[in-house]
Amino acid sequence: ATGSTSSFPWRFPLAFQAAPSILLLISSIWLPFSPRWLLQMNREDEAHAVILRLHRRPGADHEHTAAREFYQMKSQLALDRQIKATVGHWDVFTTAPNRRRAFVGFTLMFGNQFTGVLIIANYGVLLYATLGMKTYMPLLLSAIWVTLSLPGNIFTAFFIDKIGRRTFMLTGLGGILVALIFETALQAQFLGTNNAAGQKAAVFFVFLFIFFWSSFLDASQYLYLAEIFPTHIRSSGMAIGMVGLYVGSIILL
Repeated sequence: ATGSTSSFPWRFPLAFQAAPSILLLISSIWLPFSPRWLLQMNREDEAHAVILRLHRRPGADHEHTAAREFYQMKSQLALDRQIKATVGHWDVFTTAPNRRRAFVGFTLMFGNQFTGVLIIANYGVLLYATLGMKTYMPLLLSAIWVTLSLPGNIFTAFFIDKIGRRTFMLTGLGGILVALIFETALQAQFLGTNNAAGQKAAVFFVFLFIFFWSSFLDASQYLYLAEIFPTHIRSSGMAIGMVGLYVGSIILL
């Protein structure tokens, strides 16, 4: 828009993404081993030590809590081993209930991509420009839109256990539906006109979209996907769900 030929505006955001990756890499030195994995490797003492460390807090009976969790995890792993001894790698497809879970997981992750979240995330700058935003505003609005995912996901972390996965996702999808109805109606009416108020209202509903997506749907879909599968086929079920997500992404983008 300004005629600048500088590559900094696009090189810096890409390069800056290395910063949190480097921070995570350095911090991984202090990352504990998964206690469940340690139990799978028959390293029970190390697993108990990790659980104890994770529960340690001043002025509380953390040792009892840690011991109870260790026993629960050990019993669950023994049950999983017993079940795995009688099933194969494709057990996720061998029974009708498991096939239904696989279908639900795939269609959930596939369908959520078609709410349009990736379209707005990737083409937001063009969208805001067509809605009358000028100079730096399209890029700024797009950056703010993506950043709003952070508080939304924090909200999910605090309240999804209290409200429930299904209620969360239905609320998110319902809110997104309302936002998209108003968005398409406003664009049909005011796109290409000089009505600044109507175009700004359309921008508002783009932001209402990300409120419902990030607060109720983004993290919730992964949590729900994992929890509908029994432990012994959870990894297979998660893989099927992620195939749905990426197939939807490839089609859209």
